[in-house]
Amino acid sequence: MTLREDHSQVRKGIAPRIMAILNSFLLALFDWLGVTNVASQMRVFDAHPILALRLFFLSLLRIK
Repeated sequence: MTLREDHSQVRKGIAPRIMAILNSFLLALFDWLGVTNVASQMRVFDAHPILALRLFFLSLLRIK
């Protein structure tokens, strides 16, 4: 419920699968970073979306 996936209106094509993959990636990333309160962290990203993008791209760089 934290990611509001129940409110999603994405229903056609491969979009629902992609959304599920992104949600799983985000939750795994939070777990890897040791985030203990996902809802609180999501509110931070809602207020500062650039931080979310930076975290995403930095995590991709570390995977290499």
